[in-house]
Amino acid sequence: MKLKGLAIGTGLVLAATMSNAAFADDCDNLSNNPNWDLNFSTLENAVDKGDYDTAVETAKVLFGICAQSPALLYYTGVAMKGKGDKERAQQYFVKASENTSEIAVDPGMSRRIWYARYEMEHPEATPEAIKAKADEMAETKRQYADLKTQFDEMNKNIELNTAQRSMEEKFLLQQSKENWWSSMWAGVGIAGAGIALTITGGVLASTSEKIEKAGTPTTEKSGFAITKGYVAGWTLLGAGIAMTIGGTVLTGIAGYHYNAIDLDSDGAKDESVSFNVSPTGVSFGMTF
Repeated sequence: MKLKGLAIGTGLVLAATMSNAAFADDCDNLSNNPNWDLNFSTLENAVDKGDYDTAVETAKVLFGICAQSPALLYYTGVAMKGKGDKERAQQYFVKASENTSEIAVDPGMSRRIWYARYEMEHPEATPEAIKAKADEMAETKRQYADLKTQFDEMNKNIELNTAQRSMEEKFLLQQSKENWWSSMWAGVGIAGAGIALTITGGVLASTSEKIEKAGTPTTEKSGFAITKGYVAGWTLLGAGIAMTIGGTVLTGIAGYHYNAIDLDSDGAKDESVSFNVSPTGVSFGMTF
């Protein structure tokens, strides 16, 4: 292909050289040259149909008539471009644009010549290149939109999962808080019952009489016998003290955990619980 392109290019250059020597004056009388009109029409038709081999062969004849013709150089450049020889096509377009200052052409042809040269020298600015760039940007934008949709969907799922976990955690905390609440009040009940038993047992033990036992012949007294009420009083007193201490400890532990659970997740305690026991009474308080 390269050898064939070189041969075609060499033939055109030789034809152009010969025309400069032998047919230089014919460029002024092209409108009266039927051979030029016939072959130039063949050249145009061949280029329009994409028959670039015929176009190149026809151009050889035309170069023998007027090698300086901007229109001839332009169509030859189009044919060379169609055959894939862009470097030689650019050379023809440059020569055609330069010759527009020497040989007059109609404005339409002049624009086509200069645009062809500009297109070859700045391929990135052609409509095809611009459209390709626009298509690339549109595809990139579409991909970005798809990725954004996927990202938004992922964020939505993450938010839903986070909200679900938060609700589950809050539910578990609420259950735990309610359990500690129940335990705290159970402790209060146990401590209250213990205090009641302590008071009852103390009164019963202090008011029960001790019955003295009769002595032996050698002793006047051998001790004393205790009544069931006396025994019951001390039993109730011991049980009451144990229940008071146990209930107080349970209330304190449950109250601490209940107060430590933050359902609002704001770092602040939900409620303040206080419980105090003294020999003479019990105090219990909550601040919401």
